[in-house]
Amino acid sequence: MKTSSQKSTQKCSGNTNLAKRTRNWALTFWDKPEYDEKQMSYFISGTEVCPNTQKIHYQSYVHFTNAKTFDQVKKYFINSNVHIECAKGTANENIAYCSKDNDYLEYGEKPCQGKRTDLIELRDQIQAGRSAIEIGWENPNVYHQYGRTLNFLEDFVRTTKFRTEMTTGTWLYGPTGVGKSHQAFEGFTNETHYCVPKDGGWWDGYNQQETVIFNDFRGHIPYDEMLTLCDKFPTHVRRRGRAPMPFTSSHIIVTSSLSPAEVYHNRDETDDIAQLLRRFKVIKIKKLESCFKKDVAYFT
Repeated sequence: MKTSSQKSTQKCSGNTNLAKRTRNWALTFWDKPEYDEKQMSYFISGTEVCPNTQKIHYQSYVHFTNAKTFDQVKKYFINSNVHIECAKGTANENIAYCSKDNDYLEYGEKPCQGKRTDLIELRDQIQAGRSAIEIGWENPNVYHQYGRTLNFLEDFVRTTKFRTEMTTGTWLYGPTGVGKSHQAFEGFTNETHYCVPKDGGWWDGYNQQETVIFNDFRGHIPYDEMLTLCDKFPTHVRRRGRAPMPFTSSHIIVTSSLSPAEVYHNRDETDDIAQLLRRFKVIKIKKLESCFKKDVAYFT
């Protein structure tokens, strides 16, 4: 069955990593959805009215037989004005949401529910980049039932990934009160940023976030370890009660009242500070403004 609609400007958007693969996708259509039932094993789309604008949109869920990337899914809805992202929650939860107002269209056979299928869905979510903590926060019952399995799946997926490109570094230093931390934490989310705790070298909660922050740094990471982190070769960080996690972050931000040479003044005499300076863009901040503005950026 194909549902026709009045054409709108073609637009496919999403906030999903393009490389992530999953069988379960959530979609929001701004016009009546067009779809080809031959390409999917199950599809449901429910009519929803925005309480503020009273505009109609269509909240949808699709299940494919095989895991697919964002670009692959987008091709199936190329003529639609639609937002696409990896589905959160179980198939039953997504189906219940799409059908909650009893005004929906549906195609195919609902994904079988049961312990084995639930675990496959959870595995797909982990493979798509979600963390066990995210899943547990949204559905505590699922985490209570499968928490150890989720942690194992997360470790299994993450510990097979290693960086292949250079991790870049930015070192912001200057007196207190000039906004170093404010700039470092700009745009912070738990999914994209990790703040390293001063906890004896443990990185509990590290999940290969893109950006790592050492805030108010005083040298609690040894010099050789900082060099290793800001490099391109495989390395691991330690977590309590979990397997060591490969370090894959692409950017390190350090905030400190001290310059690199001042922080590591007690380094071994054979360790040239130039090794670190080659890895970091060092910025001295003197004013309470963005260090990315040329007129207030002070480079050493």
